[in-house]
Amino acid sequence: MELVKIMPSESVVMKSIYSRLENWTMDGTVLWFLRINTGKIQTPFGSWVQLAPKGTSDFVAVIRNRVCGLSILFIEAKGTGGTLRPDQMIFRKRFIGEKDVHYLVINDPKELDKIVNMLSHDTVSDIQWPK
Repeated sequence: MELVKIMPSESVVMKSIYSRLENWTMDGTVLWFLRINTGKIQTPFGSWVQLAPKGTSDFVAVIRNRVCGLSILFIEAKGTGGTLRPDQMIFRKRFIGEKDVHYLVINDPKELDKIVNMLSHDTVSDIQWPK
């Protein structure tokens, strides 16, 4: 019998990221985060409301950076094999080279664990690596 590894869908990755950000908020690692929705929605009265522009990341978070104070994370959730759309690449380019601002494409929530731990701890020995 061959074991088949089931790769997570984007919605599973998104839920896992949300849960992690909530937990880090409770322990003080994350100061604030927001799940961002894009597109438009129609109200019960028939009018339309514009949400965030297309290409905006799925999450934005402010985390404690033990070395330099605070870091801002723009987090885009993707299922296995998912890639950025052109509008997402344009959004990402805005932040390339900005100090303490990170645009992350996460398709495995354990990647986010490693990044947050590296940014929020002084030394490698303080990092609690995921199992």
